[in-house]
Amino acid sequence: MKKFIIITILTTILISPAKTQQRSNVAQIDSIVALLPQLRDSVKLDALNRLIVMTYGEPIRKRYVNMYLDEARRQKDTYREGHALAYLVEIYFPQFDNDSVFFFGEEAIRFARQYKQYTRLFTVHEIIIMRYAGQGQMLTALRKAEEAYAEAKETQEEMQMAQILAIMGRLYHEMGQDQEAIRCYEESIETAMQVRRLGLLNLENYNHLASIAKGSERLRYADSLHVEVELLLQTYPSADVQNFYFLTEYHRAAANANMKRTEQAFKAVQKAEALFETHWQGTFYAVLLDQMYAAYFYAVENYEKALEHLNRTMQFYVDNQLESNILATKLDQANVHYARGAYKTAADMYNQIIQTKDSVNIERFYAQMNELHSIFELDKAQLETERQRAETQRQKLVNRGLAGACAALIFIVALVVWSRRRIAEKNRGLYRQINPF
Repeated sequence: MKKFIIITILTTILISPAKTQQRSNVAQIDSIVALLPQLRDSVKLDALNRLIVMTYGEPIRKRYVNMYLDEARRQKDTYREGHALAYLVEIYFPQFDNDSVFFFGEEAIRFARQYKQYTRLFTVHEIIIMRYAGQGQMLTALRKAEEAYAEAKETQEEMQMAQILAIMGRLYHEMGQDQEAIRCYEESIETAMQVRRLGLLNLENYNHLASIAKGSERLRYADSLHVEVELLLQTYPSADVQNFYFLTEYHRAAANANMKRTEQAFKAVQKAEALFETHWQGTFYAVLLDQMYAAYFYAVENYEKALEHLNRTMQFYVDNQLESNILATKLDQANVHYARGAYKTAADMYNQIIQTKDSVNIERFYAQMNELHSIFELDKAQLETERQRAETQRQKLVNRGLAGACAALIFIVALVVWSRRRIAEKNRGLYRQINPF
C-alpha cells in the first residue's frame, strides 16, 4: 500500500499538467528529491531521469546523471545505463572538457554497440565528431565521421547514414571543399528519401546546399527546400517551419540579385520581410534580412543603401566575434566601394583582406600539419600495438602447436610402448602354449 501511495504521488508530480503549472520548477525538484529514498526499481529510475530533464543546463544535473548511472547499474538495467552514459557525454560537451567527452564518449559508444542501442550510438558519434571539429581538428573529425558512416552502413541504419553524411557535408564546407560538401549533402538527401521519415534533416540539407551553390543552382535548391517544407506540413500540420520559409526567400533574393534579376529579388525580399518574426530581432535572421537588402541595393546600384545594410551586418559579426563572417562581409563592402568609384578605400580593404587571409591560411596550414603529424603518430602507435598483438597471437599459436605436437608425440610413444608390451605378452602366451614345460 505504501509503495502504491509513493507511485501515485510521484506520478502526480511527473505527469499532471495542472500540478506542473501550479508549482514552481524548484518545488517540483525538491518534491522528487525528497521522495527518492523511498523509491524502488523503475520508478526510481524514472524519477532520476525526470530530475535530469528538469535541471538542464544547471551544474547539479551531473550529480543526478551519476545517480542515474549508479542506479541503472545496480538494477542491471542496460537500457538506462546506456542512456546515462550518453547524458554524461552531452553534459561535458558544452563545458569544453575534451578529455571527459572523449573518455565517456568511447565508453558510451562501446556500451551502445554491445547492446545494439544504435540511435544512442550514433548520437554519441556525432558529439565526438563535432568536438573534434570545434577544436579545429577537421581531418580527425572527418575521419571519425567516415568511421561512423561505415558503422551505420554495416548496421543498415539509413537515417543515421543520412545524418552522418550531412555532418560530413558541413565538415567539407568548413574545409573549403564545396564540391565534396555538395556530394555529401545530396547523398544524405537521397539516403533519407529511401526511408522517407519526414523531418528537419532534408530541410537543413537543402538550406546548406543553397548556401553553397551559385546562380540558377541556388534557385533550384531553394525551390527544393520550399517543396520539402510543404511535404513536412502535410504530415505534421502544426510544425513550426516559419524559419525555413524565410530561408527559402533569402536564397531566392540573394540568387536573383546576383543574377541581376532585380524584380524577382525584390519580391523575394518583400516575402522574407513579411515572414520575419519580431523575436528574431537581434538574431542571425535579422542579419540575413540585411544581407538580402544589401544584395538587392547592390544589384540596383544604390550603393549607399547597400553599405548601410552591410555595416549593420558587420556590427553583428564583430559583436559576436565571427571572424570568417567578418572577412566575407568586408569583401562585400570592398566590392561596393569599388563599384561606387571609391577605389582607394576598396584597395585598402582588399589589401587587409589578403593579409588576413594569408595569415589565416598559414595558421590553418600549420594546424593541419600538426594534426596530420598527430594522426601519423596515432596510426603508428596503433600499428605497433596491432603488430605486437599479432606477434603475441602468433607466439600463442606456435606454443599451442608445440604443445599439441608434444602431446601427440607422447601419445605416439605411449602407444608404441603399449603395443610392444601387448605383443610381448602375446608372444609369451604362445610360447607357454607350445612349451608348457
